[in-house]
Amino acid sequence: MRNRFSKWSRHSSRMVCLLAACGLMYACKDEYLLDDEKPSWLNSSIYESLETKGNFKTYLRLLADKDVNPTNARPLTEVLSRTGSKTVFVATDEAWDKFFKANAALPESNPWHNATSYENLSTAQKKLLIHTSMLNNAIVMENLASSESVNGSSPVRGEYMRRYTDVETTDSITYMAPEMIPYSYNPTDKDFWWRFRAENGGKGLHIVKDSTLSMMLHFTSEHMAKNTVNDDDFAKFMGRERITSDVHIYDALLVDKDGVCENGYVNITEKPLVPLANMAEVIRSNGKTNIFGHMLDRYSAPYYSDAITRACRILYPEKFGDTDSVFTMRYFSDNSFNHRANNTQPDGNPYTGDEGGSVSLKFDPGWNGYYDEVDAEKDMATMFIPSDEALWKYFTEGGGLQLIETYDPNYVPGQTYANEDELYQAIDQIPLSTLQGLINVIMLRSFTGSVPSKMTKLRDDAQEQLFYPEDIEKIDTCLLACNGAVYIMSDIYGPADYTSVTSPAYISKTNLVMKWAIYNGSSGTDYMGLNYYAYLKAMQSEFTFFLPSDAALQYYYDPTSYESNTPRLIQFNYKNQAFPIQTKCYDYNPETGEIGRPLTGSGASLQQDEITNRLKDILESHTIVHDGTNPIDGEDVYFLTKNGNAVKVERAIGEDGKNHIVAIKGGLQLENERNGMSGDTPGETSCLVTKPFESLKNGQTFIVNAPVTPTYRSVYNILTQDEGWKKTSEEEWNATNPYAEFFKLCETNTTIVTKCGLVDEKKLSTTEQKSALKKYQIFVDMNGLDNNIQFFNNYRYTAFIPNNEAVQEAIANGLPTWEEIEADYNEMEPVVNTLDSLKDVMDNTDYVFVEEDSIMCNQLWEKAHADSIKLQAKITYLTNFIRYHFADNSIFADKSVRAESEMVTSSYDKELGLFCKLYVDRPGNDVLRVRDAYSNTMMETVGEKNVLARDIECSLKPVGRPMATSGKKITLDASSACVIHLIPGILNHTELKNGRHDSEWASVAAAKKYIKRYAISKEKFDSHE
Repeated sequence: MRNRFSKWSRHSSRMVCLLAACGLMYACKDEYLLDDEKPSWLNSSIYESLETKGNFKTYLRLLADKDVNPTNARPLTEVLSRTGSKTVFVATDEAWDKFFKANAALPESNPWHNATSYENLSTAQKKLLIHTSMLNNAIVMENLASSESVNGSSPVRGEYMRRYTDVETTDSITYMAPEMIPYSYNPTDKDFWWRFRAENGGKGLHIVKDSTLSMMLHFTSEHMAKNTVNDDDFAKFMGRERITSDVHIYDALLVDKDGVCENGYVNITEKPLVPLANMAEVIRSNGKTNIFGHMLDRYSAPYYSDAITRACRILYPEKFGDTDSVFTMRYFSDNSFNHRANNTQPDGNPYTGDEGGSVSLKFDPGWNGYYDEVDAEKDMATMFIPSDEALWKYFTEGGGLQLIETYDPNYVPGQTYANEDELYQAIDQIPLSTLQGLINVIMLRSFTGSVPSKMTKLRDDAQEQLFYPEDIEKIDTCLLACNGAVYIMSDIYGPADYTSVTSPAYISKTNLVMKWAIYNGSSGTDYMGLNYYAYLKAMQSEFTFFLPSDAALQYYYDPTSYESNTPRLIQFNYKNQAFPIQTKCYDYNPETGEIGRPLTGSGASLQQDEITNRLKDILESHTIVHDGTNPIDGEDVYFLTKNGNAVKVERAIGEDGKNHIVAIKGGLQLENERNGMSGDTPGETSCLVTKPFESLKNGQTFIVNAPVTPTYRSVYNILTQDEGWKKTSEEEWNATNPYAEFFKLCETNTTIVTKCGLVDEKKLSTTEQKSALKKYQIFVDMNGLDNNIQFFNNYRYTAFIPNNEAVQEAIANGLPTWEEIEADYNEMEPVVNTLDSLKDVMDNTDYVFVEEDSIMCNQLWEKAHADSIKLQAKITYLTNFIRYHFADNSIFADKSVRAESEMVTSSYDKELGLFCKLYVDRPGNDVLRVRDAYSNTMMETVGEKNVLARDIECSLKPVGRPMATSGKKITLDASSACVIHLIPGILNHTELKNGRHDSEWASVAAAKKYIKRYAISKEKFDSHE
């Protein structure tokens, strides 16, 4: 028989060619239309051929069974006797006998467990068996993996690994008894199955596990070669060896193929083709993954299917009455039926998840027609599922124990569980939004990309290597499903969510606000636009993350409000809804730290954009990124956060004899401490660590009792001592402010800058003039709390500010001041005015100039030109002098020793094509020293050091106005951080001659030379921003 069937494939090609030549490309037809006598190799119809063979009685019995032939449909015996083009896969009677015996050994949870004889087959099983054996086209096996022709394109060999069969969704309807219905012990889980349970008066339900068609899975050499799936891979996922010519349908080998009949092809399989269940059903029913199956089903819900219900009432009126309904089982996921997210409840309302956040699996494991980046026929999914033994160990003594300890209110240390159901009660207390991390990490979107030979290339949720070579040997078995492969593993592969610095937020009942802020965008609507979870889960990085708890976020002092009419404290709260963060605002006195009454009206709470804006700032102000030079467990106490703001940590000796961080202070806390504030309100002068996590895979996390708040004080505010001259007299301000003389140099006289010729009033538009003037300004209004440093922009800086005595000494040595520059201009102005008058006379009168007039004009012009060049040199020098005292990056007077290193300043040398540099070192013991490029002597900082400042830019200027006005929102759009050190001398951007600054404009030639080298280029000015 094998030899006879094998001959059919050789004859098949002849038949196709012959029919093509005659224009009859419908090879298998009821009537033989050729005039010649039927060839001896061409069998009769499929049905007659099988009937003649005599050893396919079980298949023919199934074909004729009334259970698979609805009264209003064409009998299948007739379909295979007369109709069209079919490809069938049949097993011998002997193979059927073995099939029935093997079913008895299946676990009771497997729906085929009771199919131990033909008589024990259910109606649904009969339909699935018969319709799975048929394809609706005549296909030779060498083309089984070839794609269909689309818009005239040629089929591509090796593209397909799945095909649709004759199976309809109505063929897979089963009755789910009440005791089989998914359940959860978590009282907060939304129970979508409740009405079908016996205790609620339910009687179970009729269900199809998916409303999409189940597909035939096949493995051919063509598809494996095209997708680089090798024979070792096949042996792993199929559990058997293969040779190159083998074709497997599901897990059944074709023992003979391409038998040619009048109406199609017959292929003989080593056993009956049992349609594969989807991955969810395979996981639920195989007997080795009960725990994971229970976890997975918590994400499921029954959805009423009107189309399938109506079809059943028509096809099976004796079984389905007008009141009977059919449901489909679906899973909340990012990728479900029709390649769309399933985030809708059965009642049509949006599914918002649970208290822990949004709930969504990576894809729907119950979606028969699963596809992701390619068509459904070309690929499927893969899941690496831990066995029951592995999960039991994980939750009772491994990494999962932290989840139980956190969420199970009944947990006691050393707890044991008598059976799986007791363990379910503990596991079910883990919120779905937290548990999904454990599930999603082992859900892989491609089967061909996840076979064993490619496992080491797979990545986890942090884009780190998920499996290593030794993990391939941890595959216990592989179970194929109609929409993917289920590898049962002897180990657990947890997500980075459970081991990175995000884990104390991810696994928590008391950090819900920050968990949402971190993970928003991972699924559902992205409000934050930050994807901070991806940043903090980078395992190649090292972080220290300070995590304000929900209780801590009752004490957020809004830094943008401090100069408004309503300084405020904001409370952040979590509420399970589409946008879950709610706020309440309270009156706050920044000087005393007193928290007052709740604000009312439009100021009672923040708008949505304001909430996400502040949460972004909180996240970045609480994240330290370590680069190897700033270990958190070293000596230093000052660290820079992600947005450039500095924090100071406090340590104490623990019970283990080691130093541990016990508190942290931001700029606001340090400022309050400096001002003598000593209240007990959390976050006022310190943020205390309430729980440390010091052994996470990519750093440490410390839960704190208040948000770490950057300072609200700008560089302008600190240099002016909050414009102290307005509160006292200018004399007193001068006497008490150590920065007063340097600040005066920063007050650019824009009128003089314009009139001396540095800005061309005639050629430039008003906008261009403003832009040109910015090159010389130090402070400008940028919608901040006062004025911002013009050349700061979203970065971090160090300002070395000379004290008053040092500036006065420099002035005595020729450093220009704006008073001097203005006096020079006032002296030059009459000469310029005279020249303008003479030009007016020349242009508008008949006056004839004599030689003496020309000499006088030339003398006046030469004097005015010389004075103008010198004035330009002075202004350029003063601007560069100031900018040289501001350097990129922040450096602190701290504990550790640092060798001398250079810092890039904001002054630019055009001759060298570089920003000018200065040099710093740190001998330790909170000492910081600095020198310029022309001095060999280091200068130690004096007085106040490590004074923190922050220049912010807001959407609306929040000064002298309520923070909420007519619905207008105020967001923090940009900020720059600065650390200020007071120094007892000045820093020179150019080498002094004879100790004098004014040598640079002693002559016109000297002034021109200086301007040529240090002119403030707008291009370089902009690039430095």
